[in-house]
Amino acid sequence: MMKKLTFILFLFTLALGVNAQSLTDGSKPMIGGKYNYSITMENAANAGVWTLKKADNTDVSSNITVTDKQNIVIDYTGLTDGDYTLRFVETAGGCASVRELPITLASNTFNVIVANTTTLGCNPESGNVHVQGDTQDLIFTYDITRENVTTGTWAFDLLNEPTVEGAAYTTAPEITLSTGTLTGTSVTAVAGDKVTVTVTYKALPIDLDVTNMLSVTASTVTEGTTVVTANDLGSKVGGTIKGLPNTSDITFK
Repeated sequence: MMKKLTFILFLFTLALGVNAQSLTDGSKPMIGGKYNYSITMENAANAGVWTLKKADNTDVSSNITVTDKQNIVIDYTGLTDGDYTLRFVETAGGCASVRELPITLASNTFNVIVANTTTLGCNPESGNVHVQGDTQDLIFTYDITRENVTTGTWAFDLLNEPTVEGAAYTTAPEITLSTGTLTGTSVTAVAGDKVTVTVTYKALPIDLDVTNMLSVTASTVTEGTTVVTANDLGSKVGGTIKGLPNTSDITFK
């Protein structure tokens, strides 16, 4: 009646840490992640029980969601890093078959860094000759970089917060990317580990103060069936470019 039972591990969703660990290795999950675990019972009609315990024997089986007796999802949110044991017991006629999987839960070190690369201060047209009412495109730039993970497809959500002095200028700024596709606030299909974001205020009166702040509100990396979520999204960055004095044109009498 003995039959070898084999764990099949699939990564479902996780918060990523690296430390040379595979993103798809369910024996080394990350805090905040959700993983699928499966087992093949000799007879699905038999009793089957899953448990998850820490090395100090603390039972954290409440983090297990049972899809059916042979398939579960473990949510590692709220747990601490360290060693755990996942156990499955199949029982038939009072006889028990026990299987265990050692698990090492790791910290999450996948971070996103948001950097302002705009020269703040006076409008770039400061010192140039203009007439009153002139307009010019005004540009803010930012670099968004992922840290501690270089595999998979990177995606993130942007929050751009523009503030223009006065109510006369109501045109929303245009946002372009050095790589990836922007749909609404979501950036997908990013190639590489850095994205330059350009925010352009088209035909802006040069006498207006403009404040532009940018932040990342969510970020993931997808690799196969693996979806990893960033631990640190960086800071909101940006600042103000000051408008020039609204001097009248020279007149004569």
